Amino acid sequence: MIQIFWFTLWIATIVVCISYLKTREKLSLNARNTFEKWLMFSIIILLLINIGVLICEKRETTMEMNDCIRFYRYFPNFYQDSEFYFINEWCYEYFDEDEIQRLRASGRVWRLKEAAFGDLNLNKLLQEQE
Repeated sequence: MIQIFWFTLWIATIVVCISYLKTREKLSLNARNTFEKWLMFSIIILLLINIGVLICEKRETTMEMNDCIRFYRYFPNFYQDSEFYFINEWCYEYFDEDEIQRLRASGRVWRLKEAAFGDLNLNKLLQEQE
């Protein structure tokens, strides 16, 4: 995605503003008005693009984290993570080992609760736990 260096952008904005203020009096009123309108329009467009990129990045991150949570909920006893690329790539990036162990434990509890309601075979689950 697009990486914005905010410190550099901030310094460049200050330099442009100072230089514009010094040369503002040399421009005609019509040219100054056109330039300021164009500048404001371009800043608004750039900010909207930046907000859109941030929304897309957050959405992707959230979807990847939900995939990890869902995977460990449905397969709490699975320990061969190298077979699944997204598990190695995403889950260990967003969660540390303790959090993954908690996800596995919550997956086991969830499966036992589902089994208590008759959706799963309880004997099979208890044998998997041992």
